[in-house]
Amino acid sequence: MSRMFGGGGRSGDRSGERYSPDIDIGSDPQVHLDTDVADYDGAAGSAPQDAEVFMGQGRDYLAREEYRHAAEAFSEAIKLDTQDPNGYYNRGLAGMRLEQYTRAVEDFNEAIRLAPQDVDAYVNRGISYLMMGRPQQAIESYDQAITLDPHNAMLYNGRGAAYFDMGHIERSIEDFDRAIYVEPDFAYAYNNRAMSYIRLGRYGEAEQDVRRAVELGIDPQEAIAELEGKL
Repeated sequence: MSRMFGGGGRSGDRSGERYSPDIDIGSDPQVHLDTDVADYDGAAGSAPQDAEVFMGQGRDYLAREEYRHAAEAFSEAIKLDTQDPNGYYNRGLAGMRLEQYTRAVEDFNEAIRLAPQDVDAYVNRGISYLMMGRPQQAIESYDQAITLDPHNAMLYNGRGAAYFDMGHIERSIEDFDRAIYVEPDFAYAYNNRAMSYIRLGRYGEAEQDVRRAVELGIDPQEAIAELEGKL
């Protein structure tokens, strides 16, 4: 099943197919994402400043979709400043794009240890667990995030996807309902709820959700294909 994610994060909306949302590359007023990577080369100073140089490189590489180089840059930043949660968080994002989900989870775990209130780290750890086929751990990660941010539609959407993977379809619908209640124009939640309705044979409700998802600007091809085979 190709569910879709969408929602807010550190630097704005993130959306994508399956569990690979657009990478949230973070924001730092001291580092511009369009700065040439070469501008950072040789800009060494004391350790914290050096770490930020590599952080800037890494963010630029993320923006350029050069994820292996991004991970290497963030690793250098971490060597110089082991207590900055952003280094682990950003390396986790690069790991997700490289489909190195076990390593990504390890990085998000460390980011959470250093910054327990960072909702985004819980979210992306949950996504990584889903990609690893571990929906129960994903649910636990989303539960923690929801405790911190109970009005975040993306969290309910993600947890609903995990419940779907576990076969708990009614519970998935409850979470998609919550996501839509919090964010009525959340197209991805309509798509996901449609897939849950289809699983339960509630095709009329699924069709309504598919239509709404299309109105909101996404193309729920799988849900449409499933419906065409049932109606």
